[in-house]
Amino acid sequence: MATAFVGGWFFSLVFHAPMLIGFLYGAIISATDLTILIPLFRQYKVGENLRTVLVTESIFNDPLGIVLTSVAVALTVPQATSARMIEYLASLTNMPVAAITYFMYQLVMSVAIGAGFEYLAHWLIVKMELYKSPEETVIFSLSVALAGFLVGEEIRASGYLIATTTGIILGNHHIFFKEGNLWGRIRATVDTE
Repeated sequence: MATAFVGGWFFSLVFHAPMLIGFLYGAIISATDLTILIPLFRQYKVGENLRTVLVTESIFNDPLGIVLTSVAVALTVPQATSARMIEYLASLTNMPVAAITYFMYQLVMSVAIGAGFEYLAHWLIVKMELYKSPEETVIFSLSVALAGFLVGEEIRASGYLIATTTGIILGNHHIFFKEGNLWGRIRATVDTE
């Protein structure tokens, strides 16, 4: 988010544009990608905790950039769909508070829905023993992420952030769930076949 505000301020200063246009520009460029770090991790020793933090931040950066851009579009283009919710919130408070509230709504709802979908998916994978078929597990997981995306878009949350949250939780299930290593079970099933 700091990139969005600094980039927006710089854009407005250099091009003598209104700050709202600068904020839109800053929001668009704020989704910087840290994938260049992954090859560097292979070349230089980096602690596992630092690597995990940087990769997770990189993964969350793009959907957060999309959320921030949707707020910026709503503020600059009153005809935008997302502008209706911000205008309603602004009628209750003021525009800056409405924009922050809308951003927080998208962020919190998206992460909560993504986590809920993935906890349900994990429970179903274990309950139906889908882990015995890696193909079924992958297809089921992708279906859950897509369903979360569609639900999020329907309730004006961020479908991208929901799908990202779903993927992060599933990919790190050994941290979130007591059942142990689900992907290890899948690999063990494949190895015995």
